[in-house]
Amino acid sequence: IPKGQKPFDIVQRIRQKLVVESGLQEADFSCFCNINTISQDNQRNLHHANVRIVHVPDRKPGAVDRQIMLELDRFERIHRPPATVVLISGDIDFVGKLSDLR
Repeated sequence: IPKGQKPFDIVQRIRQKLVVESGLQEADFSCFCNINTISQDNQRNLHHANVRIVHVPDRKPGAVDRQIMLELDRFERIHRPPATVVLISGDIDFVGKLSDLR
């Protein structure tokens, strides 16, 4: 979350651009993180924006990635094509899985 930005406003802009303007229906909006690294105010903002915060307490490298991969697997089982996944990450580890979902 960039300094000086409110998570609620960021989420609303993402929803507007990627869901509303695209004519899609949102199934889930999640944030994967260690909640101890996010301020209480930002957690409240995310909660008020109806974002599901998935707490990943493990600080080992790749812990959050593994949790996201499990969530992508769950999404694939539940939602049949055509379905859209929007994954915002600075990590390239998901390219293979996202390609498989095509």
